[in-house]
Amino acid sequence: MDSVGDARAAELAPGTRGRGEAVAWAAALLFAFLPVLTDLVRHQLETPWARYAAIFPLLALRCAWHERGARRPLRRDAPLWIVAGLAILLGGIVMGRVRWGRVGAALAAIGWCRRFALCGWRTQLLILFAVPIPAAAMRLAWPLARQLGAFALALGARLGIEVEPVLSSRYGNGLPLAALLAGLSWYASLLRARPARAALLRAAFAALLAFPLQVLATLAAAVAAPWLGLRAARAALSQAPWLAATLIGVGVAERGGRPAAAR
Repeated sequence: MDSVGDARAAELAPGTRGRGEAVAWAAALLFAFLPVLTDLVRHQLETPWARYAAIFPLLALRCAWHERGARRPLRRDAPLWIVAGLAILLGGIVMGRVRWGRVGAALAAIGWCRRFALCGWRTQLLILFAVPIPAAAMRLAWPLARQLGAFALALGARLGIEVEPVLSSRYGNGLPLAALLAGLSWYASLLRARPARAALLRAAFAALLAFPLQVLATLAAAVAAPWLGLRAARAALSQAPWLAATLIGVGVAERGGRPAAAR
């Protein structure tokens, strides 16, 4: 009976699998997904609207660090997550779609966290936000970008402000901002230990809030265009909204406390 009890205690104790094994698994996964991660970093360096996703690995690490003392069972489904991630990676390589592997990398990272009981499922969900909106979705949302641009034009006309139509591009569809706000809302709910249902509702509301904010950002860029120049105004429109949302969102979330597991 004592041996059974000891085995059960070992299963629930965090870190019993050893740091060496966790590091070895992490190194193996990093090696497997290195082409995907390299392409992701290059994409974010070259494409301003995709940079919003870079904050979520840091937020996930921050939460995992504060959850390190929590006791939770080691999940037996962890290998399935890792295998699913590797399968998506392989399928992307075969199809010539390396960027599909981004989803695979996120799933493999979740599997790694679950194998070594590093954090709870809410923190694991933050890892999925680290995958930027696919370029295909951005292209499909071009009608939405035009609609938001039309709203900015109408609002500018009511306020006596002339909005440059060229400020509205397919990247002004608000989708990256919606993903960012949803993820930051989920992070804030995690810090405040809100129930899952309330956290989901808040994340959905935050995502919807991105679209009127995108209209206001377009209008602000139009107001600044005569002084900044059209090129600088477009650059500001592609970067300022997510930068401001990240700074404000993280600041507001951090004021609410720390992860419940650390309390």
